[in-house]
Amino acid sequence: MFSSNLSAFFLPGLIHQFGNLLLTVQGNVLHVQPDGIDDMRESVLGAVKRGSASLDIVRALLGDESSDVGLAPTLLSELIELARVPLRERGLTLTFEEEESGDAWVYSTTFVTVCANALRAWVTTLPAASDGAVRVRIGRASDGRVKVRLDFQPAPGSLPFPLMSEKVASVLSELTREAGASVEVNTTDDDLEIRFAVVGPMQSFQP
Repeated sequence: MFSSNLSAFFLPGLIHQFGNLLLTVQGNVLHVQPDGIDDMRESVLGAVKRGSASLDIVRALLGDESSDVGLAPTLLSELIELARVPLRERGLTLTFEEEESGDAWVYSTTFVTVCANALRAWVTTLPAASDGAVRVRIGRASDGRVKVRLDFQPAPGSLPFPLMSEKVASVLSELTREAGASVEVNTTDDDLEIRFAVVGPMQSFQP
C-alpha cells in the first residue's frame, strides 16, 4: 500500500545517507593512490551496496509489490538507519536490538511496509516534546514467527504518560488484513508486538 506520508517520513534519512555515501565515493576516488586501488574498490563497492539496500527499502515504501523474500534482521536494520534522522529531528533517539533469530526469511515488501508504518505511527502518536528513546527489538517468537517489538523509554526525570499502542494497532489494521494470517499484531499498555510468518529464501533479497 503506497502512502506519501510514509515515504516522506523516511525521506530525510535517505537523503542524509545518500549524501554520506556520495562523499565516501568521492573521497576514495579523489585520494586514491596507485597502491590503494584494491582498498578504494572495496570502499566504493561497500557504499554502493549500502545505497542499493536503501533503494530496495524505499521501493517497498513506495508500494512496489515484489514477491522477493529477505532476511528480517537485515531488512529491519536498513529501515532503522533511514529512521534515525526523522526521529532525531523530533528530539528522539532510536535503538535497535537483535535477539537470536537465525536465518529468518520473510516477504520483504510486507515486512518493510508493516514495520515502517508501525514505527511512524508509534513516533507520531507520542506526545509533543517527548524526550527519550524509541526501542525496536527483533527476535523469534515461541511459535517460530519473527517478532518485532516497539516500546518507548522516557528520559530519566521525564513525566510518565500513557502509550497509544492500541491506536498504532488500529493504524496497521488495514495492512494486516491485506497480509492475512502472515502478520499478527498484539499490544500491551507498554509496547506493540508484530509477528511475521517465516518463509523460505525462494528469491533471496540481497542488500
